[in-house]
Amino acid sequence: MKRYEPIYRECYDLLQELNKISFAKQRPNYLPLNPKDSIQSDYLDYLEKESKAIKKTIVTVKNFTTFQHPFDFLPPLQKNPNSILLSVDIIQPNFNNRLKECENYLAKESFGFDETKFWLNKIMGKDLVIDFNPKEGETTNSFCLMKALVEYIKEVGELNNGWLSVIVPPEEIKKYMSLNYPKINIGVDWLKNSKGNLLKKLTTIDKKLIIIKDYDNQRKGYPFSIKLPLEST
Repeated sequence: MKRYEPIYRECYDLLQELNKISFAKQRPNYLPLNPKDSIQSDYLDYLEKESKAIKKTIVTVKNFTTFQHPFDFLPPLQKNPNSILLSVDIIQPNFNNRLKECENYLAKESFGFDETKFWLNKIMGKDLVIDFNPKEGETTNSFCLMKALVEYIKEVGELNNGWLSVIVPPEEIKKYMSLNYPKINIGVDWLKNSKGNLLKKLTTIDKKLIIIKDYDNQRKGYPFSIKLPLEST
């Protein structure tokens, strides 16, 4: 199964952590941060030197009073004076640009198909896997429809609050099917039956991460959403 490069996951988590600290402190600079290990320190170096998204300075017992908001650095220094403590400044717009880049990459590379299996990365627990390998007496229509939906959401889906969402017009499904499965006759009944078969394959847990709604007359398509592994579920 395809996996996203660790650098996007690590950078995204770091940027989000800094966002949370910034929100808690109500400022974009002099943010106290203890790197959890050498790997995270390397990613912080990357964000500073390559992305120009942050600026960091080492804080010690001897120099913490030279920083603004020095008492924010005092508790972690008292707890472990020998640990690495940083003062981090957020640099805009590079910070938000890098965060958006990570989000977009994770949005498009954290799910897909491995032959007849649809997979979706999850932060907690095992990845979601739906096997469309048809059993005796079943059709592959649900597999074909899911392929069409996934192809379209990867192209034009919009990210909002951890969900990648799109309205899929029937014409786009028919276009995909005619290019990839020209022998299958697509009509209203096929779409209705295939969608029903697809929903039957989704477990209760699957339906918390994949949402396929009925045709929306006002928006002229099928609302389709996938929960992405940007935050713990």
